[in-house]
Amino acid sequence: MPAGGPGRLAEARAAAAALAERLGLPPGDPVDFWTEAALFSAAGCDVLVYGPGSIDQAHTAGEYVPLADLVEAATRYRAILS
Repeated sequence: MPAGGPGRLAEARAAAAALAERLGLPPGDPVDFWTEAALFSAAGCDVLVYGPGSIDQAHTAGEYVPLADLVEAATRYRAILS
């Protein structure tokens, strides 16, 4: 939940969608895992969670990230920071 409570949820989703479109990132579906981003959001910060790989492989015995995903993420990180 974004900082500001449920009343700000639609606004935050619209802003996230606009940012994703501007950066050429496909919007993702809601996920069923926790990150520290929730703490930043609770503190009033807008938060973007983005990274390479699939949550289906993350934190498993056979965890892996395809090299192509790492290359794409590095390219996207540069775009986000510029």
